[in-house]
Amino acid sequence: MSQTGFLLLSTAQFSGGQVLDFNCELLPGQVLECKVEVVHVGDSVIGTKIVDIDADGKAICQAFLREQFSRRMEKGIESASTGTARRKSDNSTEGAKEKASRPWFSKRRAR
Repeated sequence: MSQTGFLLLSTAQFSGGQVLDFNCELLPGQVLECKVEVVHVGDSVIGTKIVDIDADGKAICQAFLREQFSRRMEKGIESASTGTARRKSDNSTEGAKEKASRPWFSKRRAR
């Protein structure tokens, strides 16, 4: 999830431009309901952007993203204190290699 949409793993077939009703429990007991538009179709993933969301949905999204950011920051601090944090000088292609190794990840296709 990002501030503007979702990358969804799906076995269903979708096409660009489709608008879908989307709901999920992002936080315990807090269900997000919104509409998303399909903007990217991969082999087993679809990229979507949020096109309709109410104030409650926005609040749930913001709370979820804050929680995720906090968890990542805590992990980084823990890694740094144990000496396992990555340095910025690490090979910059590592992230791309990691993504490419995921069977569900596909590169954006030309339209």
